[in-house]
Amino acid sequence: MAFGEKLKALREAHAMTQDDLAARLYVSRPAISKWETNRAYPSIDSLKAIQQTFGVSFDELIGDEDVQGSLAVRQSQSRRLFWWAIGCFGMAILFSALSVFVYSAGCLPWVLPLRVCAALGVVGYFILAMASKARYQPKPAVRRSWGRFWASRIVLVLIVAGVIVCFLIQG
Repeated sequence: MAFGEKLKALREAHAMTQDDLAARLYVSRPAISKWETNRAYPSIDSLKAIQQTFGVSFDELIGDEDVQGSLAVRQSQSRRLFWWAIGCFGMAILFSALSVFVYSAGCLPWVLPLRVCAALGVVGYFILAMASKARYQPKPAVRRSWGRFWASRIVLVLIVAGVIVCFLIQG
């Protein structure tokens, strides 16, 4: 039985609503709903509170399949943030190119807003890329190549430096 099913069974056995349990655990009702449908998993503090509320052990609450499910949810969220980061980076490239095109066409009032959008795209990329770094993942058995890691960082820095240089030359 998955964690969500266990939690729902315990809640119903104690004649509690989701609102009652949420108030007792100091979380929102939608959080309880997500836990019961296995779309999210509670923090350690919430698990302790659930254990104390229902008088059950941690082993009764969670099993190996729950840990794997939690990991899968976190990896899915990480992947989603990664693709949003790629979208922001694409937006930065698009607005940078539009800025150069609009500048060369002589439509100067549009250059600054396009540059601001490009800068926001770069900032959004960095924020989302950092947020997408999956936490709590098992370490791989083989270390990843440091060459690929540094090559990707160097390419990224060169692209950002190129965008900044274009802005300075045209500004």
